[in-house]
Amino acid sequence: MDFLLIFLTRIGYNNNCQVSLNEFGGQPEELDTIDCFVFGKDFINPTHKKGVRPMQNQHIVASYQNFHVIAHDLDEKGDLNTACKEKLGVGVRLADWNDLVAYHKAGGSLSDLIANLKIPIEVANSQQYRISMNGERIWNGDRHYFLARHDHTKRPGFLAHDDLDDYHLTLGSWFGKGGFALCYGDPDSTVPPPEPEITEPVKTSGG
Repeated sequence: MDFLLIFLTRIGYNNNCQVSLNEFGGQPEELDTIDCFVFGKDFINPTHKKGVRPMQNQHIVASYQNFHVIAHDLDEKGDLNTACKEKLGVGVRLADWNDLVAYHKAGGSLSDLIANLKIPIEVANSQQYRISMNGERIWNGDRHYFLARHDHTKRPGFLAHDDLDDYHLTLGSWFGKGGFALCYGDPDSTVPPPEPEITEPVKTSGG
């Protein structure tokens, strides 16, 4: 037992059956070969019987249900759909406005979504949470669609293409380099997520 405890300590074992790269000093493929040793109720993970639980993807800034935020350094022409897949896997794509509409229509809380994804109030030239609309990333030349939080008060001059819950969340578009992208899907899946729904043409107001 003493040897086992020493070994578990050396690999960075904890009660959730998780191992960090820093503690182990190895690579992800090496971590996948390590078994969780379960002996006694204090070390039982209720959701994983054997095998190291995959750590949260280090590229994810914030996550809530099927929505995941990543940082990027691309300009408005950059392919964020590919960036989502490269960072999070084939089971993920760039989130679409219609994914958010569907979430809201199904009774999903926008307040919970905002809090968990750490979406700040939108101000001029703030970092954007880029998404697509009807599967398209660009509106009118070089303006990339993005998700804005307005908490029911859209600032003057903001061009809104659509909104949820009286401008609690707003669909905007702008150009620029860097910021965040909102991805959608399951990072643990090897099956690509369904393509976003196509809805009525985008409306615009303000701006």
